[in-house]
Amino acid sequence: MKTPTNTVNLGLAVLGCLFFVNGFAYADTLYVANAGNSTVSKVTSSGVNTFFANSGGFYPEGITFDASGNLFVANAGSGNGNIEKITPGGVGTVFASGLNNPVGIAFDTSGNVFVSLSFGNIIEKFTPGGVGSTFATGLNNPEGIAFDTSGNLYVSNDGGSGVIMKYTSGGVGSVFATGFTHPHGLAFDASGNLFVADWGAGKVDKVTSGGVVSAFATGLSSPTGVAFDSGGFLYVSDQSAGAITKYTSGGVGSTFATGLSGPHYMAVQVPEPTTYSLLALGLVTLLGGCRFHRRRS
Repeated sequence: MKTPTNTVNLGLAVLGCLFFVNGFAYADTLYVANAGNSTVSKVTSSGVNTFFANSGGFYPEGITFDASGNLFVANAGSGNGNIEKITPGGVGTVFASGLNNPVGIAFDTSGNVFVSLSFGNIIEKFTPGGVGSTFATGLNNPEGIAFDTSGNLYVSNDGGSGVIMKYTSGGVGSVFATGFTHPHGLAFDASGNLFVADWGAGKVDKVTSGGVVSAFATGLSSPTGVAFDSGGFLYVSDQSAGAITKYTSGGVGSTFATGLSGPHYMAVQVPEPTTYSLLALGLVTLLGGCRFHRRRS
């Protein structure tokens, strides 16, 4: 009878390590670019805000993760902006430099990184090796960018036009939605709706796949970034308030984190595959031991 008991204990031990020793490592983690003090914050699923890394530029804006878990940060600067790559351990290196005020940043499924240059009014595309080329031109102070599941790129134009542009993978652009004041961050929900942080109007709008715009959240000071976690909750960074608000799918908001310094864009990191694997191993081992015990009883 020792074998099933030991098996059950092993399963419990694996699960215990995951849930308690690693501090619930399976939960999503939010990373925030603090433009006010040139840092990146790491915010746990319970809203605890801690320092993660210094930014390589004076005004970090867009941030996103690559497939390997490295964080890429767009550090704004007029002609001297850069893209910084930060390892999971917080070590940063310059990925691309000499950019004209990079703001929005996003990866496509092939590992290419796209960056909006708000002063250059273009979208730049970089290969995984850092080789850059112009993807789209003629924009009006482009800010946030985001890809949909079909590989189309969406860009918010913060200039007088106040529109969201949609670009095919081949770079063909068209107007997707209008009526915004100063649109900044963009994020898609699981249903394909686009959420827009309208900095100038103090609200977040929801845009359907057909381009129909409706207000999702109002009464904000200066919303800049938007990001969804794996549970479907929307996070909105409020630059002047130095805070992040968390919204349910029904639009009910609550304060999630405070004490940030001019928070701009955000990125959500979901649990690492190894964490899921260990969790599955613990459950399978535990259930297998229990079934063996019932058969032997």
